[in-house]
Amino acid sequence: MNNLDRSIRYYEILLNIDVSNILSIPLPTGYHFEFYKDGDQDAWIKIELSAREFLTFDEGIKAWDYYFKRYEHLLPHRMVFLVDSKTNEKIGTASAFFNNWKDDISDGYLHWVAIKKTYQGKGLAKALILHTLNLSRSLGYKKVKIPTQTTSPVACKIYFDLGAYPANLKKSYVGYQILKTLFNQIQLDVPPISISSIYNDIYVQIEKILKQKFPMLYDFDINEEYREIHMVVNDEFSIINYDVVNHQVVIEFQKKKEV
Repeated sequence: MNNLDRSIRYYEILLNIDVSNILSIPLPTGYHFEFYKDGDQDAWIKIELSAREFLTFDEGIKAWDYYFKRYEHLLPHRMVFLVDSKTNEKIGTASAFFNNWKDDISDGYLHWVAIKKTYQGKGLAKALILHTLNLSRSLGYKKVKIPTQTTSPVACKIYFDLGAYPANLKKSYVGYQILKTLFNQIQLDVPPISISSIYNDIYVQIEKILKQKFPMLYDFDINEEYREIHMVVNDEFSIINYDVVNHQVVIEFQKKKEV
């Protein structure tokens, strides 16, 4: 299962977890943690970009400015990097944060967890998550909220295995049904749905067409509201339009915009 799977129907997921008795596990040999230092913005963006949270570096800058810019003075105590000790490369990140949308530090939030693609599948994510949750506890939080989404199924599975439980069940009921179908977690008191109902048929069709058209396709995402495809091919970002006719995707391959 992919860490990020945009073919899954997207629903926002908000979890709660009690960190008063949270455990920790040792990192595999060859890795260590470091706190944020001035100038680490680019390292954070590169990690999130590698983990496919963004399609372009500029998207990463916009996200940084929105979530962290006015709180940079707090990051040396809240933003964690996972580092490859041999190369000193920052290869993972997470933040023991708060509700920055409301400037409210009373509720703890686990924010922006990511591992570079080439380091995924090595058992590092769970150690990073537990380390950051323990950091939240040391900052005085007893419970932490975890915003995530159905398109991050591996992360959701880790959170459930650590004891997280739904905080927005009514709002994202179908999203939790998707996760129930994928993992059958005991915390999810919802019925599963059919496997075919899990996936976004439009995305699946577009993915098939793009892979045939562009062998060097790196990544893409879709904006269903504007019927746009945002894609990266040969390190070039572009936007093209699509339409849906009789449940079939039709793509306009003339570029709408380049960045």
